[in-house]
Amino acid sequence: MFAFFYEESFRRRDINDYTYLLTSNCLYVSVCKADDNQKKADRLYELKMKELDQRACELQHAEEDCRRAIVSATKNYNLAQVSFVSLYFTFIFSRTLQLHCKFRYCRKMLSSIIYRDASVL
Repeated sequence: MFAFFYEESFRRRDINDYTYLLTSNCLYVSVCKADDNQKKADRLYELKMKELDQRACELQHAEEDCRRAIVSATKNYNLAQVSFVSLYFTFIFSRTLQLHCKFRYCRKMLSSIIYRDASVL
């Protein structure tokens, strides 16, 4: 009877050890799966961070290009305005000078007519 009890207890212990091994293996597998899942999650997080960093750099370059284009357009507009104003004032000045010369010429003519100075005519 003792042998039977020993054999039965041995079987129970084997079954318990086997169950323990199964549960410990399941725990090990669960831990391994958790580690794998964590590694996958970390990898996805790193990829997302790289993607967001790349997108931020692209947006920064696009913003810089847009800013350069705005500055260039403003500069060209200002140069065109200066050119127009300078041409306008040049025209006004030349027209004023022409009118002034014409006025002086007419004044000389009138004075020569009035004073009968034949050297001007």
